[in-house]
Amino acid sequence: MGGKELALPCRRALIFSDTHCKRGRPCSPVLEVLGAAKEENVDCIAILGDLFDDFHVDVDPATLALEMARLGFSTYSPRYVLYTPSLSSHDPILGEAEFNLGGTVIHVARVINIGLGGEEVCLTHGDIVVPNGAIAYFVNRTMAILGKSLFLEEQARKRLCGRSSWLFMGHTHIPGLDHERRLGNPGSWRATWHSRMPYWRRPSNSFVLYDGKRFRLVFS
Repeated sequence: MGGKELALPCRRALIFSDTHCKRGRPCSPVLEVLGAAKEENVDCIAILGDLFDDFHVDVDPATLALEMARLGFSTYSPRYVLYTPSLSSHDPILGEAEFNLGGTVIHVARVINIGLGGEEVCLTHGDIVVPNGAIAYFVNRTMAILGKSLFLEEQARKRLCGRSSWLFMGHTHIPGLDHERRLGNPGSWRATWHSRMPYWRRPSNSFVLYDGKRFRLVFS
């Protein structure tokens, strides 16, 4: 258990993951999510990893800021953007960092803990539990067939977070929200391979919204 504790004045928040954007150019899923964040007037956006698809290299904060701006974060950014990356692939390699990109971007590898409306919320990508995303997908699909949805999310909370915390992670590309068990996954936006062939997992084009009272899973 553990992670970076952040005391932020977040009243409304949007959580998304797994856009798998190509670096160096605008990313449609990011622009769509930012549009929703602006419309919902959120204070905080949380990115649960795999923001990028082809950027798993060592970077400094200035380089990451530039690449995030190219994706679309230069068009709109709320007060805070929290970014907890994939550790095993896709996302840039960087430890704790903070920089300005319209709002303040806070990058924390592994786990971020914040408070939302009196709720403790634990944020991670999910590859700490099962590094390979395809395996994670099949584990959760199989367990859902057996009647246990959000199985890896539950394992992640046991390993990384407090028992009373909400746990949100990406990685599996399977959206879900369970208020009773306090678990959630915002789903994915990846639609194609590098060759523009359809990706083998269909995108859910979804995110989790905290509207100041409760969490909702929203499909675009």
